Amino acid sequence: MAFHRCVWASASGHRTSFFCRFSRKTPGPPRGCSRPKAIHSRQTPERELPDLTSVFALRRERIASSVVRQIMHVLQTSDDPLLEANVGRKISMKPHWYILNQPYVFGTINLLQGKVDISFGVQGSEGDGTVYFSSIRKMKGQPFTILRFKIICDNGEIVQLKDANVHDA
Repeated sequence: MAFHRCVWASASGHRTSFFCRFSRKTPGPPRGCSRPKAIHSRQTPERELPDLTSVFALRRERIASSVVRQIMHVLQTSDDPLLEANVGRKISMKPHWYILNQPYVFGTINLLQGKVDISFGVQGSEGDGTVYFSSIRKMKGQPFTILRFKIICDNGEIVQLKDANVHDA
């Protein structure tokens, strides 16, 4: 004979667990015994809240990273005439309406593995655009290599920004 944990739930929702005995000849638990059921069998607002919290926490972490701060510093202090003509001088991160008018950084920043691939919207006094930045580190302890650093403006102009002043750390 083997013991099997059984759970009984009353109509009021009170759950009681107990052990049932059944012989090995029966293919499953005897009638009346059931396996414990999941408390939340479907998504409820209470279960979605931690997911939304982690999304907003990760969003804030990417915005506050040293990579994004250095990229914004390079954009704001750049003397590139093409950038100045298409985006302007006062460059800031573009807010998104679906995130309560907060900026959003798409992509991943993984400095431990040596991978940075991000994009985010910027707005300036002359126009808007999207910044694309990718860099990798081939080996631990080596400097990052910038693969892509450009702005695609909303008017269709592409501004390549190969600047040695951006260092991932």
